[in-house]
Amino acid sequence: MHSFDLDKTRKIEFYKDKDNVNYGSFRIKNEDHTIGSLIQKQLLKHPDVIFSGYKKFHPLEKYIFLKIITNGHKTPIQVLDSVLKDLYIQFSLLEEEVCNM
Repeated sequence: MHSFDLDKTRKIEFYKDKDNVNYGSFRIKNEDHTIGSLIQKQLLKHPDVIFSGYKKFHPLEKYIFLKIITNGHKTPIQVLDSVLKDLYIQFSLLEEEVCNM
């Protein structure tokens, strides 16, 4: 039996704040508190992030909203990209250690 994702829409969408380029929200599909909390906590460690938070409106909804406010040195998209790359590296190193056990 094969499983297919027939929904060809984007996994992540970006919503610009119309008044401030340092504010941004992301809607991430098919994710929950696990990934939301992980990304949000990593964002708070980034030196250009002033605020980061995520919200899952209802348990039956299959998406989360992630809000990022930066200090202006980088955009919310740049910061999220950097944080996701950092998490990828951290998990790759962890996987390597587990495989070498």
